[in-house]
Parts: sequence; structure tokens; C-alpha cells
Amino acid sequence: MAVLPQDPFNRDAATQKKSHTAVKVEEELVIDWEDCLRRFSGDEETVRMLLSMLSEDLLINTMPVLEKSYPARDIKALRAELHRSIGGVCSFSLPRLHRTLKEFQTAVKAEPSDFDEWERAYDSLKSAIVEFQEIYKNGNY
Repeated sequence: MAVLPQDPFNRDAATQKKSHTAVKVEEELVIDWEDCLRRFSGDEETVRMLLSMLSEDLLINTMPVLEKSYPARDIKALRAELHRSIGGVCSFSLPRLHRTLKEFQTAVKAEPSDFDEWERAYDSLKSAIVEFQEIYKNGNY
């Protein structure tokens, strides 16, 4: 019987593996520190600096736009901000934040709009941002 190599992108196996460098919330990684380091060639100082910039951007730019545009159902503003935020997050390994941004983006893009789905995805994204901020602030990564 041939042995197939393990799929390096098998996220289920990766999230089940216990790691002191990965922080999980409800079995989904918030910050995968090892993968963040890998993406930046092991440069811990750069990763910390860029995570700091991302954390600040989420608080100063992203949340105010979302908080203003979501209740107004401003699809154009939401799409622009979600696209920008996903671009910033995708450089790191922040699975929960990336997933919730993509889910809200998908809900906002859907036609016809399903505002119940908007609400679910928006609440999930807000929770993911708060969780990321808490973990980052406490240095638990």
C-alpha cells in the first residue's frame, strides 16, 4: 500500500495539534505565531511591528468604518473597507480574523442582500476583532 504525503494545507489537522505558539478560541486559531514567523522568514521583530500596525489599523480605521457603514447598509463603503482589511490580514496567519472578514464580505456582496446574514457575519467579525485585540495586547501569542 502506498503512503501518501500529508497535506500541508490540512487545517483540521493543524488546529488539532497542540502548540504553545498558537492561540485558539473555540478550536480556531486566532494568531498562528509559528506560521506568522515562517511567512516573514523568522523575523520576530518585523512580525511584532506589523501586528502592532494591524492592531492599530483595526481600531482606528476598520472598526469606525464598519460601525458607521453597517447600520447605514452602505454596501460601497463596506465592500471597500472589507477588501482593504482582508488585504492587510492575509499577510499574516490569523485564521479566525481572516475567515470572519471573508464571511462578512461574502454577505455584503450577496444579491439580494440577506440582512439576517449580514448581522450574523458582522457580529462574528466584531467578536474576532475583539479576540485578536485582547490576545495581541496581552502578548499571548
